[in-house]
Amino acid sequence: MSHDVDGSERTTENVGLLPLSQRKGPDVVSSTADDSEIADFPKHSYSAAPAGSGTALHGVLHGLGLKIVRSLARKKKAEEPKVAYWRKRRVAIPRLIVHFIPVSICIVLLYLYFRGFYVGDRIDGVLGEEGVEENTLQFASKIHELTMLASLTVAVFTEARRRLMSSKAPFAILFAGGDFQQVSYLWSKELWAIAGPTAKSWSGALFLLSLVTATVLAPFIGPASALLMIPKLSDWEVGGTDFWINATREQLWPVQFDRSQIDANCLANSEDLSCPHGGWEALRTVIGVRHSDEFQIRTKNGVSTMWIGDRALSSVQQASIGDALFTAGMDWDDMSVRGSIVGGKHYRWRNSSRWEVNDVQQPYSRPYCYQNTVKADGEGLTEIPFWYGSLLKNETVLDDVRERLKAPEPSLLWIDMDNLDKTVNGSTGGIAIFPAPSPGALGSIMSCLVTSRWINTTYHITNDRRHGPQIYPLATDNNYDEFTNDEFLATFPLIRISKSWADYLNPGTYGTNVTVFDRLLQSVHLNSNSSWDDKALFVHDIFSSLVTHGLSKAAYSATLQGKLRADNDTQLRPQNGAVFGGGGEAYDIDGLDTSKMTKFTMNAIINGKGYGNRSKTYNFSATMLLLYCALALGHTIFTLYTGVCYMGWESQSELSTLAIQSSMSEHLSNTGAGIDSMAIYKIPVAIRDFDGKLKLAFDDTSAGGQPARPNVAYS
Repeated sequence: MSHDVDGSERTTENVGLLPLSQRKGPDVVSSTADDSEIADFPKHSYSAAPAGSGTALHGVLHGLGLKIVRSLARKKKAEEPKVAYWRKRRVAIPRLIVHFIPVSICIVLLYLYFRGFYVGDRIDGVLGEEGVEENTLQFASKIHELTMLASLTVAVFTEARRRLMSSKAPFAILFAGGDFQQVSYLWSKELWAIAGPTAKSWSGALFLLSLVTATVLAPFIGPASALLMIPKLSDWEVGGTDFWINATREQLWPVQFDRSQIDANCLANSEDLSCPHGGWEALRTVIGVRHSDEFQIRTKNGVSTMWIGDRALSSVQQASIGDALFTAGMDWDDMSVRGSIVGGKHYRWRNSSRWEVNDVQQPYSRPYCYQNTVKADGEGLTEIPFWYGSLLKNETVLDDVRERLKAPEPSLLWIDMDNLDKTVNGSTGGIAIFPAPSPGALGSIMSCLVTSRWINTTYHITNDRRHGPQIYPLATDNNYDEFTNDEFLATFPLIRISKSWADYLNPGTYGTNVTVFDRLLQSVHLNSNSSWDDKALFVHDIFSSLVTHGLSKAAYSATLQGKLRADNDTQLRPQNGAVFGGGGEAYDIDGLDTSKMTKFTMNAIINGKGYGNRSKTYNFSATMLLLYCALALGHTIFTLYTGVCYMGWESQSELSTLAIQSSMSEHLSNTGAGIDSMAIYKIPVAIRDFDGKLKLAFDDTSAGGQPARPNVAYS
C-alpha cells in the first residue's frame, strides 16, 4: 500500500490503474520536480516542448485565456506535441494573472466596504448625465464577474486535473470545471458522484468543499460585485457631538405641573414664549379646519412641529431640547462648509443633512369630552359628568359654571382632578361653557378630561441642499398611529396638571380680558349658535393643543452649555479617523457642574452617495467576494508551493478530444445516448501516458499506462 500526494492511502483499486508490473514515475505534485527526477522513466519517443512554450509569456497568455494569440502566430496548421503540465515556476507564476485582476478589484471593493468612502451628492462626470457613471460601473461589474468566473474555472480545473494525473478520481470529475457555473450542479448526479469517493480523505474533502463553494459563488459574485461597485445613495452618519443642557431630566420632563414652575409675569405678558401659552397664535392656523396634520410652532432659536391627528390627538417637541439641537446642528453645518474631508469628498456636497438626537421625550395629549345642554341660568345643574363615569359635584365649581352661563361670551374653566367624585386616569380637566344664544334658549357645556403623557421619540432637523440651503422645522420620527392604542400608551408616564398651572394656558391676551380661548374661538367663528358637531370638533382641538403646547415649554429657559473647543472641526467629524460614525465632544464644559445637567448626543446624518452600507444584502455581497478571494488565494498558494501548472484540457472540447483518442472501456457501455446511472460517474478514471500519448485509463484499459511526466510534450 502506498500513499497519494495528499497523504491518503492508495487502495488496491488505485493500483489497478497503475499495474504493479510497470514502474511508477515520481509523484508529480508533492515535490518540486526537476528533469533529473524523471530519468528513470521507461524510455519512449517523447517530443521536445514546442518553441515558445515554457516561458513566462506562455503562462500569461494561458492565464488570460489568450491562447488564440499563439495560434494566430503559428505558421503550421497541424497540431504540435504539447506539454500536459509544467513544473516550472516561471510558467506557473505568470499564469496566476488570471487571479490578479479580479482579486485586486475585490480588494478595492472590500476596502471601500469595510473602511467606507463618501462620494458626494453625485458621481463626478458629465453634468446633467449623472446616470452615465452608474451605467459604466454596471458594465465594469459585469466584466469583473466574468474575470472571477474565469479565475474559479482555473482553480477547479487545476485540482480536477491534478487528481486525474496523480491518482484515480471519479469519472464525473472530468466535467467539474465546466459544470460548476450552473447552480443546478449542486443537485446533479455528477457532483453527488464525486462527493462519496472524494470525501474519504482530508484533501478530497477540501476539494469537495471548494467545488461546492465555487458552485454557490458562481450565480452570486456578479450581483455582489455590482452592489459593492456602484455607490449607494443613502443616509450616512458623519459625526455629531455630545452636548449638555442646564436642566435635569426631572425638570425637562416633570410628571407633576403646578404654579411653582411658572414665572408670575406670564399672566400679564401673553407674548413671552417661555410661558405655557407663549406662541399660542400658531394654534389659530390648525383649530378645527386642518389642511395638514402638522403645523409649526415658534421657539427661541427655531421652529418645532406640532401634530394633531384624528380624535384631536396631539404632540410636539420639547422647545429647549429642540433649540439646543438647532445650535449644535448649525455648528456642524459650519464645519462642513469649511471643507472638512474624511474618506472622500467634502461633506458639504450632499443632498441634505439631518441632525438628530435620541433618548428624548415629548408631550402627547388626548381629550375626552361630554356635551350637555343646561338652562340659561344653570338651574337644576347639580352635577357635571366626565369621562370614565366620574362626576363633578363640587358646589364651588358648579356655582362658577352657573355664573359663566349668564355671561355674554363662551369661556373656559379649568378644574382640579380632586374635584371629581372618583380618581380617574387623567391629567387635567376643563369645562367649555357656551351661554344660551338667546332668551329662552338652552346653554351648553362640554366637560373634557385630558390625558397627557411623555412619549419616547427622536428629534431631527433637516437641512435640504438640493434646491438651495433650506432648513426645515424640528420634527419627530414617531409613527403617531401607534398612539391610538391605549395599552401602548399606558407604558409611558402619566402627567398630572394642577388647576393653578392650567390657568396659565388661558390668560388674557394683548393686555385685555380677551383670553386665548376666546381668540381661538373667534378664529373659527365658533359661538353659542354653532352646531353641536362644530363645538365638539373645535373644543376637542383647543383642549388638546393648549395642553400639549404648554407642556412643551417645560424647562424652557434651559440652553446648551459650554463653548466650542478650538478643535471642534475634529470633534464634530467621525472619530478615530473613521469615514462614517459618531462624533466627539465639540463643547468645552470644563469647570461646569454637570450634576444638574442632562447630556444628549447629536448625530449628523447626510444623504449622498458612498460606499460602506451595512445592510444584510451588502453584508452578503461582501461575504461572497471574501469567499471568492479565499478560493483564489488557495489556488495561488498551491501554485507557488508546487510550481506546477496544468496546461492541457482547459475546455470541454479538449476533454472530448482526449476521450475520443482513448481506448473504449466496457464501463461506458450503453452510454452513447446519455447517462442515467450515478454509478457510471463514480467509476474511477485517470489520465495516463501510453507510449507518449495521453489517454483516459479505466481499470479495464489501464494496462501499460504510466503517470504523465512534467515538462514533456505529448503527441
